[in-house]
Amino acid sequence: MVRKLLYIFSLCSFLHSNAQILDPTFGIAGYNYTNPSTAWDSAGDIFVEQDNSLVILGNIGPGTKRAIYKLDAGGNLVTSFGTNGITISQNQASHSQIIKLSSGKYLTVGSVGYMYNQNFFAERFNADGTLDTSFGNNGKAAVDMGYPATVETIDMAYTAIELTDGKTILCGWAEYGYPKKRSCLLKLNQDGTVDTTFGTNGKVYFTLNPGASQERANGMNIFLWNNKIIVSGTGRITDTTENTTGINDMYVVRLNLDGTYDTTFGTNGKLLFNLGYSSEYGTAVQDSNGYIYITGSMYSNSVSETWVAKISPQGQLVANFGNNGITKRKIIPGSQYEVPKTIALGNNGIYVGGNFYFPNALSNYEWMYIGKFNFNGTPDLSFGTNGLFRLPGDYTVRRLFGMKFDNNKRLVVAGDSNHSDRQFASARITINGETLSTEDIKAANSGLHFYPNPVLDFLHVQVSNIKSVQKIELCGMDGRMMTGPDYTFEGNILKINLQNISAGSYLLKIVCDNRMQIVKINKK
Repeated sequence: MVRKLLYIFSLCSFLHSNAQILDPTFGIAGYNYTNPSTAWDSAGDIFVEQDNSLVILGNIGPGTKRAIYKLDAGGNLVTSFGTNGITISQNQASHSQIIKLSSGKYLTVGSVGYMYNQNFFAERFNADGTLDTSFGNNGKAAVDMGYPATVETIDMAYTAIELTDGKTILCGWAEYGYPKKRSCLLKLNQDGTVDTTFGTNGKVYFTLNPGASQERANGMNIFLWNNKIIVSGTGRITDTTENTTGINDMYVVRLNLDGTYDTTFGTNGKLLFNLGYSSEYGTAVQDSNGYIYITGSMYSNSVSETWVAKISPQGQLVANFGNNGITKRKIIPGSQYEVPKTIALGNNGIYVGGNFYFPNALSNYEWMYIGKFNFNGTPDLSFGTNGLFRLPGDYTVRRLFGMKFDNNKRLVVAGDSNHSDRQFASARITINGETLSTEDIKAANSGLHFYPNPVLDFLHVQVSNIKSVQKIELCGMDGRMMTGPDYTFEGNILKINLQNISAGSYLLKIVCDNRMQIVKINKK
């Protein structure tokens, strides 16, 4: 007991190193607290704009209302967004992801309903934070995914992708007689109506193991890669018994755009694996080369630890990552559980963020943590203190639910605060070896003009009086650096060859004569 008390005291005081510090240019001393209500509020997923402003999801109260709010690059509330910086929308709803569409609007996905009757739910917002009333029913689209439709079921959407034609696909799960669940997809037209040409009346339910009469599978993350749909998730899949408890499997599947299995991936379109213990799925991220990183927690003797798995674009666990594709580590020694909620890829490693809990100690609350792994799966013990980083301060981000790198490679985290009323909380962290230097940043907004965007083969950059190009870098939206593209000069036009780059969204950084600009490009 004493050891736990001392350990928590040290964690809550100042457990961080000079290599990772709060960015004092963000908010007040590195933090932003936004308080939309007197209820318990928590911030979640983050979208980082090109200018490093942030649009952040929030849930108000115990899942009763949803909100989005915007911070500028300095961590201050943008009061011209929504109503004084915040848009509070649907009651009895929660949401888990925000994406920015090619139209410049935001789409949020989650669920709406009460108790045992919940539906897939999406809202679309204009760039100024107001609901886009041209989408669905006054900006909102709710779809019952359960079958039969006459039975009350719990249907949950977690993530979404936008296709090149502007339509969207939502990923989640649907009940079909408790406790049985199917991973499923829903396709929406640009106006928020269901695209009935997809699957069966706009819905695809996929069975991962036809022999499991009690299959309970959750679709959690969805990605688009080379015009294929990648879905990852978890569930009771290989266990064909009627048992209601057991070891969960993790899965990754690849589908064609019509929702059928792409049988060239994994084994007949699927990869299934488990960790040999009771385990939970946290979340996943895809790098710019098509590799999937999944994180979660596993339990042994009622104590949990963090795991990360790496899956190749061909649908196999990557053998030289960790132990045959999976790495495990107890990041918080002595805690009963640690539960990863987020994962982000930097240039120099894999960052996993989540929450941990000490029972019967100083406080029974959950608290945030961030751990780091090298790209070969080994723990990076030089990060923070012995591989663990926590935020300092009396008031801080208590639980962590969102984490993204901004365009200057500063790590932004979001969650709830430890104020008595649990406010939206966010912080920005600079990391040695990740965050861009002052010299890299100072020449931003150089005024270079990029076209066409989206681009098919060559991106043209209109420049003038340029003596030299010091640096051209291309990275995925997850922050992973790619091989620098070839380029040539044609008069005052810099021509960048993107012919061999896969379709998707990227960040291009160009430095000419100490002038730098970062621009998001969409490769067709």
